[in-house]
Amino acid sequence: MSSVGKSQRYYINSEDRIDDGSSSSNFTYNIEIPRGGGYDSVCVLSASIPLSYYLIRSPYNTMVLREGGSTVTITVPEGNYSARSFITDFTLLLNAASPNGWIYSMSLDSKTAKYTYSVTGNNGVQPEFILSNHLGDQTGFDFNSTNIFVDDKLVSTDVLNFVSTNGLYLRSDICGDKNNVLQEIFSNNTVPFSYITWYCPDVDLYSKPLISVSNDIFSFSLADEHGTVIDLNGQNVQFTLLIYKKVDINALFRSWIEITNR
Repeated sequence: MSSVGKSQRYYINSEDRIDDGSSSSNFTYNIEIPRGGGYDSVCVLSASIPLSYYLIRSPYNTMVLREGGSTVTITVPEGNYSARSFITDFTLLLNAASPNGWIYSMSLDSKTAKYTYSVTGNNGVQPEFILSNHLGDQTGFDFNSTNIFVDDKLVSTDVLNFVSTNGLYLRSDICGDKNNVLQEIFSNNTVPFSYITWYCPDVDLYSKPLISVSNDIFSFSLADEHGTVIDLNGQNVQFTLLIYKKVDINALFRSWIEITNR
């Protein structure tokens, strides 16, 4: 038995956000909740999110290359890459940025899904890859790690990951969750430039406390697992909210028993 009593549905499209300089993934919205209705719960019934954000994106697109006493930051342009296309682009970046003019090359082991990096012209001095944040997924190294070539070679320690963000978090001050997470949504390997869709399987399990009915303006943001708001690159997110008064099912059941026993 559902606990949904009196309810209102609201169809949110970030294209219709309040014009305050916000973006399609971080915006404020006007939602007029009737006063005096006793509404106390909110739930995302469905959502459609464009997978228009990139696999590699700022601020997770840099690493440091160290060659002896020289260091340089490598910045990978934002965009979508495959394991093979990344080889071409990343090798060019390494060779263009090398402080000492060393020559780098890469190869992919399709059985292990790892890269082997090679260097020449280094006269026995071994370069280092210093990784932090998200770019470790694509290069095959742990976050916040320093990886030193041995005998002019370096093999990825981790399996490569060229799947875009697995989890998205729709946050809002409309709900009473301690992290303001209104709904977590998983992409399930959705094809880039298509849509991630969400349908609520159970309102009772997925609802959150409604924080206030005295406000008409609420904020919404779509963030990755690190809490960074993603860039939808001009596309809009849409979702349906159910705002309702939660019914005490146990009280109803007790009342039903009392009536049937009279």
